[in-house]
Amino acid sequence: MSASPRRKPLAYLLLVVGGFLGAHRFYLGRYRSGAAQLLLLLVGTMSSLPGAKLCLGALLLWLLADIYWVHRQSLDVPQDVEEAKDLGHPVPKHVMAIPQSESAQRVASHQPTTPATQLKNQELRYMAAFRQGDLQRAEALCAEAVELARRLGGGPGEAVVSHLVNLAEIRRQMQRHDRAIAALDECMNMIGQLRLPDSWRLRPTNTLALVYAATGRPDEAEALYKKTIALAITEAKGGSTDAVVRALNNLAFLHATTGQPEKAELCYARAMTHLDKLAAASGSGEAGSEGDAELYSNMLNNFADLLAARRDFAKARPLYERSLAIQERSCRGISTVAANAHNDLGLIAQELGDLRLALVHFKRTLLLNQICAPDHFKNIANAQRNVDGVSATLDAMAHAARVERNA
Repeated sequence: MSASPRRKPLAYLLLVVGGFLGAHRFYLGRYRSGAAQLLLLLVGTMSSLPGAKLCLGALLLWLLADIYWVHRQSLDVPQDVEEAKDLGHPVPKHVMAIPQSESAQRVASHQPTTPATQLKNQELRYMAAFRQGDLQRAEALCAEAVELARRLGGGPGEAVVSHLVNLAEIRRQMQRHDRAIAALDECMNMIGQLRLPDSWRLRPTNTLALVYAATGRPDEAEALYKKTIALAITEAKGGSTDAVVRALNNLAFLHATTGQPEKAELCYARAMTHLDKLAAASGSGEAGSEGDAELYSNMLNNFADLLAARRDFAKARPLYERSLAIQERSCRGISTVAANAHNDLGLIAQELGDLRLALVHFKRTLLLNQICAPDHFKNIANAQRNVDGVSATLDAMAHAARVERNA
């Protein structure tokens, strides 16, 4: 299930018809503030505490302010780490976010306009367009950033390399593969020309592997994924990082989709080892509290999918549940990633004959899809069919039981 592009007109519609539920904020990926609006509604309408009705007044004022807030979303930068995760790939199986440079993160709106701040602001603009799913605008703005960086540096430079990698990733998602490869080739040549450390090759190598995997060149993609793993492990000095988990997840997914489940399982097992080390290092007992929760959950879902496909439900189910636990800590379990896990847990419960548990998961899947991806109609329709099918079966079983008792 891929994440839907975020569209401002739909956000306004959700603000009008479902603003009191925080629907527009859930849609734009602001899960915490969306949950806060929903909580204000529940307290204001259901609580008997003195002054509870004031919550409705506060919510109304907040929604009025959100009219301007939604308008600003095409230009805003994510306000916290959780919201910045919306900058990941639309296809969650291959999570490789476009990182925002530290310099761009420090840009203040009142800062005087200079060539350097102009470049930083240009980065903010194309990152915001990318986050909203407006890839065509993001590509145009990113291409301008590349040329601006080139002019400011008088030729090749680190800033040019960074923006070229981002441009290639945007083009990859637009399926403009030839143009993505051209940008990556220029990027790799520039890294060699500038004699930058090997760590600079990590992201372009991974992006090129994704392009090859998408264009039916699995052998070349596999070689590049292996190189990405080596670069990530070297950069981590033999330790465990998000980059290592991401590289192993991508290679495992490639093996799984090219009919090599044994190799895929070995890669996922290695990724799990690194995930466990990250969990131990976090001090919270689980990865995701500090790292890339979406990456971890997607990797767990991918591994569980592989096991479920061969009906090894006993091993698959704990992985889905761990994925949900990570999402619960990261965004209160309100995400399309969590919807995927609930859907697959529902399918497992249905296969095992536990229809009541299956119905619980399918209803949760439907709700999360309606909140997080309301314009992804196919997924919503599939979830609704699952809910209707299991509900009809349970009703038929209940009716048969009543008839038998009365006979």
